[in-house]
Amino acid sequence: METPELFPYQDKIIHTFLYMLLAGIIAIGLVRADERHTLIKIGCISVMVPFIYGIFIEICQIFVPTRSFELLDIFANLCGAVIGTMVILLLSLLFNKWILRQRAFSKIKM
Repeated sequence: METPELFPYQDKIIHTFLYMLLAGIIAIGLVRADERHTLIKIGCISVMVPFIYGIFIEICQIFVPTRSFELLDIFANLCGAVIGTMVILLLSLLFNKWILRQRAFSKIKM
């Protein structure tokens, strides 16, 4: 049974949003890990893992009768992974700068 679309490319927007969440969760895990990872490493891992997972899922859909392989889905997955990763990395940088300012301000106050 086909689900009705509320607007054009609805499934691509859903793909983008869900992969944004997946990449964001991976990036948060890497940012908060005990090991200190570089931003480049965090960015690469949190984009590549969802991207490769998305490709794998699309390939698996070739063998399911009611599903189909779509390159636009892979592109939407990649866009979502990049957006989610960038948001978390930017928030992480802003939060770290804020913490450093708070520490500097508290030392000056003493």
